[in-house]
Amino acid sequence: MMYKGQRSDMGYVNGLLGRRPEDPRLRCAFEEAKDANTEGEQVVVYSDSPGGGTVKLLAVDGFDISIFGD
Repeated sequence: MMYKGQRSDMGYVNGLLGRRPEDPRLRCAFEEAKDANTEGEQVVVYSDSPGGGTVKLLAVDGFDISIFGD
């Protein structure tokens, strides 16, 4: 899957922790999310990455949305 190769999964977790992409703690996002006790919840997100650090969210848990951000 492309998102794992580009580490988008890490970026999403980093964002859920309230951090920007350039935050130096990016590589620790999974470990810090576990430490923050965010493990166990599951959300299904469909998105598109048009490039340049931007993302478009298309659906969350089966609900269609259209959110674009960088």
